[in-house]
Amino acid sequence: MINKEENVAYLASGPRGLLILDISDYSNIKLLSKTSLDLYSSESITVSKDEELAVLGLRFYGFYILDIRDKTSPKVIYKYITYG
Repeated sequence: MINKEENVAYLASGPRGLLILDISDYSNIKLLSKTSLDLYSSESITVSKDEELAVLGLRFYGFYILDIRDKTSPKVIYKYITYG
């Protein structure tokens, strides 16, 4: 998901979890944060309209909810793991 007004991109990045990027200069994109997910692989992302929460869908295993108000330090606030 991209927020053009704030020049921020949110990526579900497989085994790297959630990446938040500063895209204000396309020739010099900067990593704002990387949040790992306990060895699980993120497959999809949904970001709330107010950009306070992100939901990362995991391949076969459930999902994580993260507080992303601080783009440089997202926090996992809930996880649901199905183990199968």
